[in-house]
Amino acid sequence: MKILLVSNSAWNIYNFRLGLISVFRQRGHEIFLASPIDEYLNKIESIYYNKFYPIEHLSARGKNPISDILLIWELKKIFQTCKPDLVLLFTIKPNIYGGIVSRFLQIPYVVNITGLGSQFTSAAGFGKLFHILFSFSLKKSSLALFHNHEDLDYFVSQNLLVSEQAAVVNGSGVDVQKFCAEPRETKDRLVFLFAGRLLREKGLAEFVQAAKKMKESGFAAIFHVIGPIETLELDVELRNIFEVAVRQGTIQYFNKTENVKPYLQAADIFVLPTYREGRSKAILEAMAMKMPVITCDVAGCRDLVVDGINGFLVKERDSDSLYLAMVKMCGFSYEMLDKMGEESRRIVVDQYELKKVQTQYLQVLEEHIILR
Repeated sequence: MKILLVSNSAWNIYNFRLGLISVFRQRGHEIFLASPIDEYLNKIESIYYNKFYPIEHLSARGKNPISDILLIWELKKIFQTCKPDLVLLFTIKPNIYGGIVSRFLQIPYVVNITGLGSQFTSAAGFGKLFHILFSFSLKKSSLALFHNHEDLDYFVSQNLLVSEQAAVVNGSGVDVQKFCAEPRETKDRLVFLFAGRLLREKGLAEFVQAAKKMKESGFAAIFHVIGPIETLELDVELRNIFEVAVRQGTIQYFNKTENVKPYLQAADIFVLPTYREGRSKAILEAMAMKMPVITCDVAGCRDLVVDGINGFLVKERDSDSLYLAMVKMCGFSYEMLDKMGEESRRIVVDQYELKKVQTQYLQVLEEHIILR
């Protein structure tokens, strides 16, 4: 089969889809890629795909309706040129507009909903618009794949699709050979690590506030943050809070890195107080590295962390709840932290190992008679 994979960035394809693409290639399928061009395109080796189609009018967070109309026209030309047997759509705008174009051209397509951002779940404005557009996109989809049951249930409850038209897979999978920790050295101070996009909805403000309170309370702890500073450009208030915390030494900031593993190895506890996830890859990689995790009791996180067993679940948007969980961690011995970390890795190996997830993804497509 000719399979066209569409995403909002080459970065997304490089970081999350290459394993799946490899399995498709091994089974003899031709793979075509379409996304905006970024620095990660050159990192995707030619063995992974037959041809790449650049997308000019796709901005992941853009809200210009003219650009979206141009995107629809551009996708139509790409699809007509490629003539795929199946289109796999990833990230919100490709899901919506790629679905609309596939429906119009009568090409079988699968929508992959890996998480719901605040824009989509908002009760007004663009939230309502996304609901309308998704409803049209999903109506004729061959299948909608989700990363957790809560997102699927939300779409069904909103009458955006019927349950028979959807399935859940365990995220994108984790390479447990790559993400495998060495024994951690005991330290005088625990290191708490936040790694991800520096966004309000990832809980960055709550992490900074909790770290500040920990410092003021006299706890011997260090707080590391890794992520691209560019994501803070549209949130002036949060950027100011973050920069003050860095200047005052409340947190230590490391810019984006292509290899997060050394930072995971150097830290003791992973913290991501996010407001909602699909199936957090960042948390799963930390768990594979035998780290206890503190995250929020929200969709995409509560099914990864068993409260009190391999970490703690805290209240969403609540820095005090996060602070108390950090205090608990500071009261644990390294033996107790190691035990929680071992449980984290066991969960990943049992349920989220890369090859298991890839097999699950293909099995779902085959069960719905999409692959042949």
